[in-house]
Amino acid sequence: MVGMSQWIYTLAHLLLESFSAHRDAQIRFLKEENRILRSRISSQRLILDPEERTRLLTIGAELKHQVKGLVGIVQFRTYQRWVKEQELGIKPGRVGRPRKIGKDVRNTISGLSKRARAKAIFGSWPDYSTQVSSDELSYTKPIPDHIIS
Repeated sequence: MVGMSQWIYTLAHLLLESFSAHRDAQIRFLKEENRILRSRISSQRLILDPEERTRLLTIGAELKHQVKGLVGIVQFRTYQRWVKEQELGIKPGRVGRPRKIGKDVRNTISGLSKRARAKAIFGSWPDYSTQVSSDELSYTKPIPDHIIS
């Protein structure tokens, strides 16, 4: 009888230990979410960078991505999309606006800026348009002939 109770105790202990690994992964997942939230406490909107996203996916993989009741930073559908992208080998891209502006946009902005400066210096733009070089950054208004004579 003693041998039988020892066997049941060992079986129960092994069964509980198998659940503790799952529970530990859930706790690590929640702690990581909390750490990310605390580091972003001052901002209104949370945008996870690719490294943070990868860390959550790594811990979520230990839970077989069954985190519907756990995930709180993003919507569960967003998390599922991340898993799908990871399975397809799509690397997470940068978030937010692109840092570089295209050459055509840069040239347009530069041209508008030069025109605005010229208009501010010369008054009405069409009167002096032939006297402004696009390479010049400082402009001088020509002295009218009636003042010189």
